[in-house]
Amino acid sequence: MESLKNIWLWIQGNSSGLSILLSLAGFALLWYQTRKARTAAESARLATDRAIRSISDTDTISDLATIKAGMKRVQVALHGARYETALLQSQSLRETLNQLRSRRGFRTDERTTQIQSMVAYLKKLQDLLERKLEEPESRVVVRPANNKLSDYTAEVSAWMEEVRFLRGGSDDD
Repeated sequence: MESLKNIWLWIQGNSSGLSILLSLAGFALLWYQTRKARTAAESARLATDRAIRSISDTDTISDLATIKAGMKRVQVALHGARYETALLQSQSLRETLNQLRSRRGFRTDERTTQIQSMVAYLKKLQDLLERKLEEPESRVVVRPANNKLSDYTAEVSAWMEEVRFLRGGSDDD
């Protein structure tokens, strides 16, 4: 019992130094835990950003695949002289191409120009097809249209590969 009394007296006599020491230890522990929490929050934010970019790229690849398939459907419709089908598909393609302009990787001047070129050509094709439907005697020359659509299909395929493999997780436009 005497030893407990001595310990108690010692604590009372040295409590100011001990409380400073305990306060410093508590502050150090708090700082360490705060740092760990901040690092975990930053890691979670980075993982979320990567997941959002991945989802966005997957959506872009899906849209590019839709554009590619749509161009092929226009070609098949033109070969079969199904001008109304080709007309409707070309309208849909223009809408989907316009949506690409705001996507990551498609906001550059070069890409905007390429997309605008495709949209303008599809508008010309659409006008030609509408004329053919209104005036059956008018002529639609299929080979040049299909050649141009084949070129665009190859370009869209290259874009798909870039989004899928080359760009990966980078934020570059």
